[in-house]
Amino acid sequence: MWRLIKWLFLALVVLGALVVALLFSKDAVARAAVEQQFRAQTGMEIQIKKLSLNVFWPAATLEQVTLYNPADFGGVPFLRINQIQVEYDPEALAHRELKLKLMKLDVAEMAVVRNDRDQTNLLVLAGGPQPARRSEWFDFKAIDVANISIQRVHFVDLQNQRNNRQTTWNEHNQIFRDLKSSDEFYRAFVTLWERRLSR
Repeated sequence: MWRLIKWLFLALVVLGALVVALLFSKDAVARAAVEQQFRAQTGMEIQIKKLSLNVFWPAATLEQVTLYNPADFGGVPFLRINQIQVEYDPEALAHRELKLKLMKLDVAEMAVVRNDRDQTNLLVLAGGPQPARRSEWFDFKAIDVANISIQRVHFVDLQNQRNNRQTTWNEHNQIFRDLKSSDEFYRAFVTLWERRLSR
């Protein structure tokens, strides 16, 4: 009897270890897929330190995310993000479509960069053409609600480093609805920038 209980306990331990390993593998695979999808959709580099998928609810949390500017803007980090929380549409995902019901974005720092051609990254990214190479993973559809918070903004002037400066924004819970493309997502940041300049 005790031998049977012992083997049952060991079997449960092994099973639990396999489940945990599978969950970690799932998150690692999902993180790689998200990074690849983002590069394909935007042409920009991204690094995600941690991605956690909710097993019981169509939601995910990404932590310590860094999004880099294109080479034309020095390749410096564009956004340093503490955390991204998303709720996605599982039915759309089953059809290889990425539709986010909610994206909550906590930005530690945003870098506004002016390059040597007197272009600003926010305006170029918001109005530039889509990359020619499309993703083989998912087709981006929409973000229903984006909740954006920004703590600091760093202005980088590649023409004259003396113009570099950092300001504290502390913009919290700025809401944008029905974003249909990466261009519209970037325009949300342009809107926040323009609101700040108009104060």
